[in-house]
Amino acid sequence: MTHSPLLRSDETLFRDPEIFEFTFLPEQLHYRDAQVRELAFFLRPALRGGSAGNAVLRGPPGTGKTTTVTAS
Repeated sequence: MTHSPLLRSDETLFRDPEIFEFTFLPEQLHYRDAQVRELAFFLRPALRGGSAGNAVLRGPPGTGKTTTVTAS
């Protein structure tokens, strides 16, 4: 008995494989408004010639930490 593969070589499970690229940035960052405002608060002094505050980003993998900082 032979089994056929679930996917052909020209098929993929993903609708948009580009989202896995390191440079991918979504058009909208859902649920990130509060985090972006907090980062802006820490960066505001640097825009006025002072020193930026420190921020520690933590959370489970895949929750948007890097994306939030990259888009800010």
